[in-house]
Amino acid sequence: MIARKEILLLLLADMRNRKLLSGLQAAGLDPEDFYTDLSDLILRKMGFEQYHQEELCTWYEQTMDHLIASDIRYFNEHQRELASNMYEMLLFKKDAIQQKQSVSLTCWGKEMVRKIKRLG
Repeated sequence: MIARKEILLLLLADMRNRKLLSGLQAAGLDPEDFYTDLSDLILRKMGFEQYHQEELCTWYEQTMDHLIASDIRYFNEHQRELASNMYEMLLFKKDAIQQKQSVSLTCWGKEMVRKIKRLG
């Protein structure tokens, strides 16, 4: 697994890219050629390649979409903290999977929403 700092940089890049893509879509443009697939890279680098990939990817995508849906000023001011929260949640999930505990990603998403609301 690569260092925390590198994962945080990848998470920030993914969040920023998604924010830009959402702006292109809002402007009526087709951003299809600009997707980076950073989520796959992040999950692989964190060691998730053999664990519940479909469920984890769905949760990741939904959570990132929720993170970037915030106001651009809020997003700009809190993006590092949001990336850090996402990283911590991914570590929690990995530990839970390795311990074979049943941790619902829905509960995870709710916890992420609570953390985001505390920031605002």
